[in-house]
Amino acid sequence: MARVSKSLAVASALRQAKLTGVALVRLHSAKIFATKTAKTSDDVTIVTGGVGKDQSVAIHGRITVSNSGEMRTALANALHTKPTSLSVDQSGVSFLDTSGLATLIEAARTAREQGTRLALQGLHDQPLYFFEIAHLEQLFDTAGLEASK
Repeated sequence: MARVSKSLAVASALRQAKLTGVALVRLHSAKIFATKTAKTSDDVTIVTGGVGKDQSVAIHGRITVSNSGEMRTALANALHTKPTSLSVDQSGVSFLDTSGLATLIEAARTAREQGTRLALQGLHDQPLYFFEIAHLEQLFDTAGLEASK
């Protein structure tokens, strides 16, 4: 019986996604997450989504001064809803400059002020090295860190 109702919920979410232009719907721990994808400048893609008080932002590409504003907007929009937690997936980020780092620090400050748990996930390679040399891994809740090369 529970399996049937879950299937109906998924079918309903997929129909709603098609009507509203949502790019992806996924199941996570029996919760349905609607996800919107925005293509930004310089071949960066930002995917936002979540349900209720759990929000997520996934970033793919190179974060530079020319596109960190789009990341700032996505993080600010996610934090505007005052979620309990905000997960920022950086596993698709191959490069992060100081403007991208400043954007993440600003988001962490806002999250701390409003009581939101902000977690960075998937830091690797250059972005992880950047965090390590600046000793910023202590400032953020980081998950899924890979050893820097």
